[in-house]
Amino acid sequence: MLHYVTSHSVRQKEENKCVTVLFKAEGKYQQRIVFRFSSSDRPLAVGSTRSFQAKATMTTSWWRQRPSLCTPDELKEIITAPSGGYYALPTDPYNEVYPNVYISDGTTALCTCVLRRLRVTYVLNAAQGKDKWYNLINTSPAFYKDTGIEYMGVEAIDMSSFNLEPYFQEAADFIEKGLDSGGKVLVHCRQGISRSATLVLAFLMIKRHLTAQEAMRTVRSKREIIPNDGFLKQLCLLNDKLTKERRINSFISY
Repeated sequence: MLHYVTSHSVRQKEENKCVTVLFKAEGKYQQRIVFRFSSSDRPLAVGSTRSFQAKATMTTSWWRQRPSLCTPDELKEIITAPSGGYYALPTDPYNEVYPNVYISDGTTALCTCVLRRLRVTYVLNAAQGKDKWYNLINTSPAFYKDTGIEYMGVEAIDMSSFNLEPYFQEAADFIEKGLDSGGKVLVHCRQGISRSATLVLAFLMIKRHLTAQEAMRTVRSKREIIPNDGFLKQLCLLNDKLTKERRINSFISY
């Protein structure tokens, strides 16, 4: 049984309103979005709990909890399929995995002559730091000072327990800035298979609106990559988050 608790107007479109409504179901409060409201700011079905329950069920069925749209195992299958079900290491130090976006190992990022030849103008180090034990690459804006290259560093460790998600948006913005300037972006870590690949995948999902599966196929078709299990889970969570946000935005702008 659903009990109407409270609501507030979010957006008005002609005589209807999209509102956020708080329900109580089985002793727990749940938030839902309802579109079937009149200009009086009151639900069309406030005559009884039963009638309102029917209206709420009809107008919020799209919002019910859905299973995850992405799983780490599914992404692993995409990664290993081109190599016969096995993981494979890159055969090249760098690859262009998306127009003007490169993923590379740390050695490539340290060789400014190679970056000049590739005409790279932006470098994103997904393994910034001095501790080689954690496979970090010690670069900084000062390292590229005489090259005119814009730099961003992320102090990430290639471990399943490391939370890379807080850097997804900032990294995506940096890559997008480089592309918008007409330049080329190199994203690297130590081997160019996990941390750097994960940030590029997040960029494709956030800025190019690809699903996690589509982004993975795009990158894997150009380079062998092996994001760790923790990063794959974070990409799946990002995929579900972006899908939900776009679904809500599409509904509100309807």
